[in-house]
Formats: sequence, structure tokens, C-alpha cells
Amino acid sequence: QISYNLQLAVARQRVFFYQVSLPHYADNKFLETAKERYKKYLFLKQCNPKLFLVPCYDFDLIWHAHQNYPAIYKSDTDNILGKMLNHDDSVNDRSPGSKLLLSDRQTRQLWKKTFNEDFALNGAMFRGEPPSAFIVPDKTMNTYATRQCTIVLQEVSILNLPSDDNFTVKVDIAGGPRICKLGGSGKSWKGRSSDGLAKFRFDTAAHATLKFDVAAKKMFVKGFQGAAAVLIANDLVNAAEEGHHVSHSVELMNEDGNPSGVTLNFTIKVTSLRKGHYIFNIRTGQYESSNVPDILHGHIPLARPTEVSNKCETAIHKVYPRISEQRLAFTVRVIHSQELMMSAIQVYAPEGEMAATAHLIGPDTLPTRHQVTDEGAYCTLDHSSGERAILIKGKTDWGICMGKWEGFRPGVPGTPGIPSIDGRPPVKGVKGIPMTPGHLKVGFYNLQGKKGWLLAMRRDKGMTFQLDCMSVNITNGRIIIPAHVEQVPEAIALAFAISVLWVLCNPKSIRQTPQVQHHHHFSNQWQPIKVHSQSNSHRSADQDQRSTKWGNMEFETMLMILAAGYGRPIPIYHYPGAGAQCGSCGG
Repeated sequence: QISYNLQLAVARQRVFFYQVSLPHYADNKFLETAKERYKKYLFLKQCNPKLFLVPCYDFDLIWHAHQNYPAIYKSDTDNILGKMLNHDDSVNDRSPGSKLLLSDRQTRQLWKKTFNEDFALNGAMFRGEPPSAFIVPDKTMNTYATRQCTIVLQEVSILNLPSDDNFTVKVDIAGGPRICKLGGSGKSWKGRSSDGLAKFRFDTAAHATLKFDVAAKKMFVKGFQGAAAVLIANDLVNAAEEGHHVSHSVELMNEDGNPSGVTLNFTIKVTSLRKGHYIFNIRTGQYESSNVPDILHGHIPLARPTEVSNKCETAIHKVYPRISEQRLAFTVRVIHSQELMMSAIQVYAPEGEMAATAHLIGPDTLPTRHQVTDEGAYCTLDHSSGERAILIKGKTDWGICMGKWEGFRPGVPGTPGIPSIDGRPPVKGVKGIPMTPGHLKVGFYNLQGKKGWLLAMRRDKGMTFQLDCMSVNITNGRIIIPAHVEQVPEAIALAFAISVLWVLCNPKSIRQTPQVQHHHHFSNQWQPIKVHSQSNSHRSADQDQRSTKWGNMEFETMLMILAAGYGRPIPIYHYPGAGAQCGSCGG
């Protein structure tokens, strides 16, 4: 029996493992640098034996590896420090005034003074607590997917007809092709073969309803006419097995839209049923000023409200499945905070549990291209070139969405010509050059399964971004997720992440966003960009935000862009380097 509390130690190591779990921690070049920094840390400890010095996570990983060889570790640290170096991982309180925060500041100062370089390193700093999300049950998730099947119309009957005239019944897929036309003196029809009265393919991605039109056959006078539209998409969701039978009874409506008293009954048989894509539509909410939700703190390494303002802009949007547009599938909250330099996305299941999150990450989390051996194999960030990155998380890190605006060219005003005056020759005018809006380039680094980059294809004149796991149309807000994707909440978060990146990276957003005064508490804080637009220098920020046209883009018609916060105060910044916050070191 030992006195060491293994349960608490395992919990602490869970947090440590999360910090070093991104792919670049396996890169040889990154680890070589970490090894050299670990040696510097030991030298700094040798020079300051009584101080509690903290590590960054890059060489904290090397420190852990060193301890995997206990005899060698004891011998090495005995020789360097005169005693074995204790690795105390219980110091992990990052609140203002804590031992970790104060030691972090002191370590930074000593490191800079001793080695004439920054202690903080891109891709090596604290990146929040490990994610934990509610897993939406498969049974619930499957009800959101579209269905593809073969339907056999087996029988149709009509009750309470006003006369004994012959009738015709036309059966159509609403918005689609005719299925069949029934007629004769009878009031019921039944299929005599396995194909029934009609056999047809049905896909709820395109259609949801069967339409019945009933009319009396009269020679010279207008007879009875009635119609009914019957939603059958939900029948296919609930069909649990092959050969599932569904019967409907519906009252026909007269031409004036009033009930006719005539009842139509029909039975269908569902065969060859399979799950199709998930198709979702959004209904946007309004942005309001509020405080940053407490749940963001911890999962995102934010400054605490005691250090900076806790104000933010937030909106709540509703996501509905195409197959049943009256049934709420997800609630999505989008949050922007200029003071905290953070944009975040929260995806909630109908039960109110958080199913996925996404938030901006910077150099604290990701290295530069120069820090790794193969930049194409790892997720790196070049923030100075305009790249922005959003980490998407469910139960674990799911992926990183990277955005960068390309192709923007400001317009050049023309010069008017001067006519001939007093015999002087005319001066020809110079034609202006129109502005080129450019476009958002999106890449997705998959952190699940086979890790690596995927480039989003742009379709529908650049309004649809398509990846293997999802596509989103930023104009109409339609999100399509293939049937094979299991992490649907994360894919919803990705759709909103692309839209948020569109807003954050768009040159017009940057030029019209009001700047805020930031506190000077952080020596390396992500600083707001001071942007000046000569052509708009005489216009107020409010006037700029009311302008919704840019090039050939009408922002007020782009549903996902408005949902992502276009025209609201958003975090526009550049990063001078990693280590934005004190306490972002290892614990």
C-alpha cells in the first residue's frame, strides 16, 4: 500500500496528456527543440535552486520521458542539481495570485534574462481543459437523417363520396412526378401483384409528401373535387424493418380549402429502406450583448473576468432536420468577445446538454511552419499572413478548421478627363479599377482516425463549402452531412466555424469593426489591429456596418454570415507570439 493518491494523479495526467496530444508533439524537429529547452530549464534550476520554476508543455513532455528511466533520471538530476528533481504536478491552480501564475511570471523573466529569448513557444502553451460533451444517442441522431426507399402503394379507398359518379384519383409526389392515376366506378382500388397499384422510389432529401387529387367525371357540369397532401417522410423515419406497412386516413379539402367530409384511406409498404444524408436548415436568432458563459472558462484558456471585461456578443440559432422541420435538432450559440479576443461556438442537443464546441486558437496552441519537419503533415499557423484557426471538439478534439482570405484587391478610383479649354488639348481620363472581393480558402485538419489536411471545395459560385464530412451553403444556411459521418454535432460546429472564419477573415469585416481599448495586464496579449481605410475615413463605424453590399456580395442575404456575427463587434487581432496569458505554462 502507498500513500500517493493515484486517482488524483491520473486525473492530473489526463489534463497533461490533452496538452501534448496534438500531432506536432510527435514531430522530430519540434521535439529536438524541446530537448534543448529542457536542458536550459535544468540549467536555470541549477542557478536558482530555491525557486519554483514552471515548464512549457514542449519540454515538460521531455521531462516526463526522462522520468520513464528512474535510475538514469535520479543520477542525472543528482549530478546537475545535487539532488533528485521533484516533478510536482499538483500545482495547477491558474487563478490570479496563485503559485503557478506567480511562478510563471518569474520563470519568464529569468528565462529572458539568462538566455535572451522568450520562454513562451508557439504550440507549447496551455490550451484549456480536456473536452467533455454529451453524446447524442444514435437512435435520436438517426431520426434526423433523410431516408431513401422503395414504396409500394397497395390500396386506396374513398368514403362518403357525395354521388355514385365515376371518379379519378391522381397520385403524385408533391413537387415531383406522377405515381399513378386510378379511375372507374369503384370507390376502392387494391393492387393484385407485389408491385401493388404503383411502385416508386422516394427520397426524403428531395420530397416529403404524397398528393392526392380526387375528381368526379361529369359531362357538362362540374362535379366533386377534393385534394389532400399527406406527409409520409416521418413514416420512413419510424419504419423499423423491411416490409413495414403504413396506413393513413385523411379528409379531402374542397377547392376553397374547407373540409369536404370525404375521407381518403391508403396503405403503403416500405422496402429497400436505407439511411441518407443529414440535411439541416437554420433559423437565425438576434445578437445581444451579455456576459461570457461560465462554461467557456476552463474549456477555453480565457482571461478571467477579474482581469478583463467579461462582455460579449452572443446569438442563439435553431437547427432543424429537413425530414421534420418542426422538430428541433440542435441549438447553436455563437459568441464573440473583443476584450477576451475569442470567438466560440456551442452546439446543444435538444435535452440541453452540450454536444460539441468550437473556438478560436492561436500560436499558444499551434506551431509555425518553421518549427516542424514537414509542414504538410501537421497543423501549423501563420497568423501574420491572415490565417485563422478554430478547434472543434466533442468528447475529444475532432478537427481544426483553418481559414484565410485570398484574392482581395482594393479598387483604384479613376481620373476624370479634362475637355479642351482655350485651345489647350483635352486630357484623357483614366479608367478606374474595380475592387476584387476575393474569397475564403478553407482547410480542415482531421484529428480523428487518419490525421491530415482536407481542402474545402467551393461550389455554387463560392457560396457552398464542401468537405468529405459536411457541406454548408452560407447563403441559405443549408447544412448537408453524409450518412457515414458519426460525429454530427461536430459537423454542425464545423459548418458554423467556416461561417465565423468567413466573418473574421473578410477584409470588409476587419475594416469596419470598432476597436476596443484593451488592458495592459498581459505583456504578450493578442493585440487589436489598427486598421484605417482611406476610402471610408469620413464614415462612421455605424454607417459602415449598415453597408451590406461588397463587390458582388449581398451580406444581408447570406444567412450563415449573419448568423456568424457579421456587422457585430468581433475579435480582430494579430498575434505577436505565443504565451498570451500568464499561467499558460505547464502545471
